[in-house]
Amino acid sequence: MQLKQSNLIIPSMVMVFACLLLPFFAHADPTDKTIVLALPSGGWPPYIIMGTKKAPASGIMPDVLCEVCRLHGYNLKLEYYPEKRCLMLLSEGRIDAYIKSRKWVKDASLYLWTDPVLQSTDVLVCRKDHHIQFSKEEDLAGLNIGVVHGYFYPTLHALFARNVIHKHQSTNTHNLLHMLEYKHVDAIVTNRKVAEWILQNDQKLDSTQFTFSQHALDTAPYSFTFTKKRKWLAFVRLFNTELQAMRTDGRLQAFFDRYR
Repeated sequence: MQLKQSNLIIPSMVMVFACLLLPFFAHADPTDKTIVLALPSGGWPPYIIMGTKKAPASGIMPDVLCEVCRLHGYNLKLEYYPEKRCLMLLSEGRIDAYIKSRKWVKDASLYLWTDPVLQSTDVLVCRKDHHIQFSKEEDLAGLNIGVVHGYFYPTLHALFARNVIHKHQSTNTHNLLHMLEYKHVDAIVTNRKVAEWILQNDQKLDSTQFTFSQHALDTAPYSFTFTKKRKWLAFVRLFNTELQAMRTDGRLQAFFDRYR
């Protein structure tokens, strides 16, 4: 799923990642080995987990980048922005890096992309007492399907537009799961890892009452993207080399396992 773009801009809240502490005024520059990574202000657990007064930001993606920075002497600084503005800031060089799938970006060639850290997979989530089997999207005709407001679902877009599938929107996956629990919808479309994380951590939701489709509605490579306004190509290559080593020696899987 892909977030639609908006013209609203809101000042960021700045946070320094715990792995390497930086002064507040640190400036993004490859020569001083400082990377300013933008995070969406709402987070996206378990990929991106917001920091609190008691704990720094975390999640699969920040943890992976922090590990590469730690090993190769780079500083990592986090800044929070509304997700809809991050690519604009990246194109202007006001931040160095962001987390995205190039599949979701119209002009992906404007940015540098690392190799994918993982595959982001959208699935259909149903109640166990109302399991829905399908082999193609058209099999969902007539159903009431919950989705996150503001996101674009390419495999379902035409069916939603023709009202073949009835779309019901909410602000986030957590609310969608409650809508499904109370039978306000027949099923919801969500990122598999996000839904699993919520069901694992929200005691008000009974994970045994939900089932996930085997058929993926969409899959997208999830990567870091860097601005071309600064000279980050060497780091992107270094990152890709280290990522492959992490994939081979099991460190990457350990990050995945941490957030099951």
